Amino acid sequence: MFRRVTSWIAAFCAAHFSTGGKGWDDPERTWQKKQAATLMEKADQRGYRPVFGGDLNVSPPARNLDVLTTMYDRYQECAEKDGVYDGPNTKDGEKIDYIFSPFQFSACSVTAYVGLSDHYSIHGSVPLPAK
Repeated sequence: MFRRVTSWIAAFCAAHFSTGGKGWDDPERTWQKKQAATLMEKADQRGYRPVFGGDLNVSPPARNLDVLTTMYDRYQECAEKDGVYDGPNTKDGEKIDYIFSPFQFSACSVTAYVGLSDHYSIHGSVPLPAK
């Protein structure tokens, strides 16, 4: 569910997709594709600028999975560089955590310290220009 901040004309959402792939709860990635489509429907709603992502449990398109291709085609991903749909690993040698926005990120980083989480922390800064 997106949370709206009316003073910023922005909506924010952090999602957690099913774990996909052989041996996991969504072996054919059927639910991940449905979850991605639902997230995109919500992000594409008019009136607010979306900033969204989270633990999507799927590798980026550059690593031969197409579940997130639509997100990359419509939005900028924090770690995306020169149109390459990839980025630094965020969990056990994989990139499965993301932040997307309609605007170019001014900064993006992944912090290896995980604290209480089993994932690395991804941080992004994006300007929200006046609407």
